[in-house]
Amino acid sequence: MTTRSLKLNSSEVFLVEANMECKGNSIFRSSDLHDEAGAISVEMGRGTAHPFRYGGKNMVFKHYSRGGLLSKIVDDKYIWLTLEQTRSFAEFRALSKIHGLSLPVPKPVAARATRRLGLYTADLITEKIENAKTLGNYLDNRFLTKKISSAVGKTIKKFHEKAIYHPDLNVENIMIDDDENVFLLDFDKFKVQKLNKRSGLQNIHRLDRSMRKKSISDGQPFPQEQWEHIVESYEAPK
Repeated sequence: MTTRSLKLNSSEVFLVEANMECKGNSIFRSSDLHDEAGAISVEMGRGTAHPFRYGGKNMVFKHYSRGGLLSKIVDDKYIWLTLEQTRSFAEFRALSKIHGLSLPVPKPVAARATRRLGLYTADLITEKIENAKTLGNYLDNRFLTKKISSAVGKTIKKFHEKAIYHPDLNVENIMIDDDENVFLLDFDKFKVQKLNKRSGLQNIHRLDRSMRKKSISDGQPFPQEQWEHIVESYEAPK
Protein backbone atom coordinates (compact mmCIF):
# COMPACT_ATOMS: atom_id res chain seq x y z
CA MET A 1 0.00 0.00 0.00
CA THR A 2 1.44 3.37 -1.02
CA THR A 3 0.38 6.96 -0.34
CA ARG A 4 1.51 9.86 -2.54
CA SER A 5 0.60 13.47 -3.21
CA LEU A 6 0.88 15.64 -6.31
CA LYS A 7 0.03 19.18 -7.36
CA LEU A 8 -2.65 19.70 -9.98
CA ASN A 9 -3.30 23.33 -10.90
CA SER A 10 -4.35 24.99 -7.60
CA SER A 11 -5.30 21.71 -5.94
CA GLU A 12 -3.33 19.08 -4.06
CA VAL A 13 -4.24 15.50 -4.85
CA PHE A 14 -3.58 12.66 -2.40
CA LEU A 15 -3.62 9.05 -3.56
CA VAL A 16 -3.47 5.74 -1.74
CA GLU A 17 -3.19 2.50 -3.70
CA ALA A 18 -3.47 -1.13 -2.71
CA ASN A 19 -0.69 -2.23 -5.06
CA MET A 20 1.96 -0.80 -7.34
CA GLU A 21 -0.03 -1.58 -10.51
CA CYS A 22 -2.08 1.59 -10.00
CA LYS A 23 0.59 4.05 -11.09
CA GLY A 24 0.05 7.77 -10.76
CA ASN A 25 -3.41 9.12 -11.30
CA SER A 26 -4.02 6.86 -14.30
CA ILE A 27 -6.61 4.58 -12.71
CA PHE A 28 -8.68 7.61 -11.75
CA ARG A 29 -8.41 9.05 -15.25
CA SER A 30 -9.74 5.72 -16.51
CA SER A 31 -12.60 5.86 -14.03
CA ASP A 32 -13.78 9.46 -14.46
CA LEU A 33 -16.90 8.24 -16.22
CA HIS A 34 -19.05 11.06 -14.89
CA ASP A 35 -17.42 13.22 -17.58
CA GLU A 36 -18.15 10.79 -20.39
CA ALA A 37 -21.33 10.81 -22.45
CA GLY A 38 -23.49 7.77 -22.00
CA ALA A 39 -21.82 6.62 -18.78
CA ILE A 40 -23.89 4.29 -16.63
CA SER A 41 -24.14 5.23 -12.98
CA VAL A 42 -26.01 4.01 -9.92
CA GLU A 43 -26.64 5.51 -6.51
CA MET A 44 -24.36 4.03 -3.87
CA GLY A 45 -24.84 5.31 -0.33
CA ARG A 46 -24.20 9.06 -0.29
CA GLY A 47 -22.50 9.08 -3.64
CA THR A 48 -22.66 7.80 -7.18
CA ALA A 49 -20.93 4.66 -8.41
CA HIS A 50 -19.68 4.14 -11.97
CA PRO A 51 -18.56 0.72 -13.27
CA PHE A 52 -15.47 0.64 -15.50
CA ARG A 53 -12.64 -1.71 -16.53
CA TYR A 54 -8.98 -1.32 -15.63
CA GLY A 55 -6.13 -3.79 -15.99
CA GLY A 56 -8.50 -6.47 -17.23
CA LYS A 57 -10.72 -6.23 -14.14
CA ASN A 58 -14.16 -4.78 -13.48
CA MET A 59 -14.02 -1.88 -11.04
CA VAL A 60 -16.39 0.59 -9.42
CA PHE A 61 -15.60 4.30 -9.04
CA LYS A 62 -17.42 6.06 -6.21
CA HIS A 63 -17.57 9.85 -5.91
CA TYR A 64 -18.67 10.98 -2.45
CA SER A 65 -21.48 13.50 -2.10
CA ARG A 66 -23.42 14.87 0.82
CA GLY A 67 -26.98 14.03 1.84
CA GLY A 68 -29.65 16.18 3.43
CA LEU A 69 -29.87 19.97 3.34
CA LEU A 70 -26.09 20.46 3.07
CA SER A 71 -26.14 18.77 -0.33
CA LYS A 72 -27.95 21.82 -1.73
CA ILE A 73 -25.11 24.09 -0.60
CA VAL A 74 -21.82 22.23 -0.96
CA ASP A 75 -22.85 19.00 -2.71
CA ASP A 76 -19.59 17.00 -2.83
CA LYS A 77 -17.22 19.12 -0.74
CA TYR A 78 -16.07 18.47 2.83
CA ILE A 79 -13.98 20.42 5.33
CA TRP A 80 -10.35 19.29 5.34
CA LEU A 81 -9.03 18.21 8.75
CA THR A 82 -6.40 15.54 8.09
CA LEU A 83 -5.79 13.11 5.26
CA GLU A 84 -6.66 10.16 7.49
CA GLN A 85 -10.06 11.70 8.24
CA THR A 86 -11.14 12.13 4.63
CA ARG A 87 -14.12 10.01 3.61
CA SER A 88 -12.26 8.11 0.90
CA PHE A 89 -9.14 7.31 2.94
CA ALA A 90 -11.23 6.28 5.95
CA GLU A 91 -13.25 3.85 3.84
CA PHE A 92 -10.15 2.53 2.06
CA ARG A 93 -8.55 1.67 5.41
CA ALA A 94 -11.79 0.18 6.71
CA LEU A 95 -12.29 -2.05 3.66
CA SER A 96 -8.65 -3.15 3.78
CA LYS A 97 -9.06 -4.21 7.40
CA ILE A 98 -12.43 -5.90 6.92
CA HIS A 99 -11.41 -7.65 3.70
CA GLY A 100 -8.40 -8.97 5.61
CA LEU A 101 -10.82 -10.58 8.08
CA SER A 102 -12.36 -12.56 5.18
CA LEU A 103 -15.67 -10.74 5.53
CA PRO A 104 -17.73 -10.07 2.38
CA VAL A 105 -16.96 -6.49 1.32
CA PRO A 106 -15.69 -5.01 -1.95
CA LYS A 107 -11.92 -5.27 -2.31
CA PRO A 108 -10.38 -1.76 -2.12
CA VAL A 109 -8.12 -0.68 -4.98
CA ALA A 110 -7.41 3.04 -4.59
CA ALA A 111 -8.59 6.22 -2.88
CA ARG A 112 -8.24 9.88 -3.79
CA ALA A 113 -8.74 13.12 -1.88
CA THR A 114 -8.39 16.44 -3.70
CA ARG A 115 -7.79 19.45 -1.43
CA ARG A 116 -8.37 23.07 -2.38
CA LEU A 117 -8.87 26.14 -0.15
CA GLY A 118 -9.52 24.12 3.00
CA LEU A 119 -12.09 21.84 1.36
CA TYR A 120 -11.76 18.50 -0.39
CA THR A 121 -13.57 16.10 -2.68
CA ALA A 122 -13.24 12.33 -2.31
CA ASP A 123 -13.23 9.27 -4.56
CA LEU A 124 -12.83 5.55 -4.00
CA ILE A 125 -12.20 2.63 -6.35
CA THR A 126 -13.06 -0.96 -5.47
CA GLU A 127 -13.30 -4.19 -7.39
CA LYS A 128 -16.82 -4.77 -8.65
CA ILE A 129 -19.07 -7.36 -6.99
CA GLU A 130 -20.15 -9.26 -10.07
CA ASN A 131 -23.78 -9.98 -10.92
CA ALA A 132 -25.11 -8.35 -7.78
CA LYS A 133 -28.15 -6.26 -6.89
CA THR A 134 -28.98 -4.27 -3.78
CA LEU A 135 -31.43 -5.48 -1.19
CA GLY A 136 -33.58 -2.57 -2.35
CA ASN A 137 -33.67 -4.08 -5.87
CA TYR A 138 -34.86 -7.38 -4.43
CA LEU A 139 -37.62 -5.58 -2.55
CA ASP A 140 -38.61 -3.71 -5.72
CA ASN A 141 -39.06 -6.96 -7.61
CA ARG A 142 -40.46 -8.94 -4.66
CA PHE A 143 -37.73 -11.57 -5.05
CA LEU A 144 -36.66 -11.53 -1.40
CA THR A 145 -36.92 -15.23 -0.59
CA LYS A 146 -36.54 -16.87 2.81
CA LYS A 147 -33.09 -18.13 1.79
CA ILE A 148 -31.86 -14.65 0.85
CA SER A 149 -33.44 -13.04 3.92
CA SER A 150 -31.74 -15.59 6.15
CA ALA A 151 -28.41 -15.02 4.39
CA VAL A 152 -28.69 -11.29 5.13
CA GLY A 153 -29.16 -11.96 8.85
CA LYS A 154 -26.32 -14.48 8.99
CA THR A 155 -23.95 -12.14 7.15
CA ILE A 156 -24.59 -9.21 9.50
CA LYS A 157 -23.99 -11.58 12.42
CA LYS A 158 -20.57 -12.54 10.98
CA PHE A 159 -19.56 -8.89 11.01
CA HIS A 160 -20.73 -8.44 14.60
CA GLU A 161 -18.89 -11.57 15.71
CA LYS A 162 -15.67 -9.94 14.51
CA ALA A 163 -16.53 -6.64 16.24
CA ILE A 164 -17.28 -4.81 12.98
CA TYR A 165 -20.11 -2.34 13.53
CA HIS A 166 -21.81 -0.78 10.50
CA PRO A 167 -23.61 2.36 11.75
CA ASP A 168 -25.87 2.77 8.71
CA LEU A 169 -27.30 -0.55 7.55
CA ASN A 170 -29.86 0.09 4.83
CA VAL A 171 -31.37 -1.53 1.75
CA GLU A 172 -28.94 0.24 -0.61
CA ASN A 173 -25.65 -0.83 1.02
CA ILE A 174 -26.44 -4.54 1.19
CA MET A 175 -25.81 -6.43 -2.05
CA ILE A 176 -26.71 -9.98 -3.08
CA ASP A 177 -25.08 -11.71 -6.04
CA ASP A 178 -26.58 -14.37 -8.31
CA ASP A 179 -25.27 -17.12 -6.01
CA GLU A 180 -27.12 -15.44 -3.11
CA ASN A 181 -23.92 -14.36 -1.37
CA VAL A 182 -24.43 -11.19 0.69
CA PHE A 183 -22.00 -8.23 0.80
CA LEU A 184 -22.01 -5.03 2.86
CA LEU A 185 -20.95 -1.62 1.46
CA ASP A 186 -20.20 1.91 2.72
CA PHE A 187 -17.72 1.62 5.58
CA ASP A 188 -16.28 5.13 5.86
CA LYS A 189 -17.89 5.49 9.31
CA PHE A 190 -17.51 1.95 10.60
CA LYS A 191 -16.45 1.18 14.16
CA VAL A 192 -14.56 -1.65 15.81
CA GLN A 193 -16.97 -2.41 18.61
CA LYS A 194 -17.89 -5.57 20.50
CA LEU A 195 -21.62 -6.09 20.37
CA ASN A 196 -23.76 -8.09 22.76
CA LYS A 197 -27.13 -9.48 21.70
CA ARG A 198 -28.99 -6.30 22.61
CA SER A 199 -26.64 -3.86 20.86
CA GLY A 200 -26.42 -6.17 17.86
CA LEU A 201 -30.20 -6.20 17.47
CA GLN A 202 -30.29 -2.42 17.86
CA ASN A 203 -27.85 -2.18 14.96
CA ILE A 204 -29.83 -4.57 12.78
CA HIS A 205 -33.03 -2.62 13.47
CA ARG A 206 -31.56 0.24 11.43
CA LEU A 207 -32.21 -2.05 8.49
CA ASP A 208 -35.80 -2.48 9.67
CA ARG A 209 -36.30 1.30 9.49
CA SER A 210 -34.76 1.41 6.02
CA MET A 211 -37.04 -1.39 4.77
CA ARG A 212 -40.10 0.35 6.22
CA LYS A 213 -39.10 3.65 4.63
CA LYS A 214 -38.72 1.98 1.23
CA SER A 215 -42.06 0.18 1.60
CA ILE A 216 -43.82 3.48 2.29
CA SER A 217 -42.00 5.19 -0.59
CA ASP A 218 -42.94 2.39 -3.01
CA GLY A 219 -46.52 2.13 -1.74
CA GLN A 220 -45.97 -1.54 -0.89
CA PRO A 221 -46.78 -3.46 2.28
CA PHE A 222 -43.88 -4.01 4.66
CA PRO A 223 -42.28 -7.47 4.03
CA GLN A 224 -42.87 -8.66 7.58
CA GLU A 225 -42.18 -12.32 6.89
CA GLN A 226 -38.85 -11.59 5.21
CA TRP A 227 -37.85 -9.26 8.04
CA GLU A 228 -38.60 -12.00 10.59
CA HIS A 229 -36.35 -14.38 8.65
CA ILE A 230 -33.52 -11.81 8.84
CA VAL A 231 -33.89 -11.48 12.62
CA GLU A 232 -34.33 -15.23 13.21
CA SER A 233 -31.18 -16.10 11.27
CA TYR A 234 -29.26 -13.36 13.10
CA GLU A 235 -30.36 -14.71 16.49
CA ALA A 236 -29.89 -18.39 15.61
CA PRO A 237 -27.00 -20.19 17.35
CA LYS A 238 -24.09 -21.35 15.20
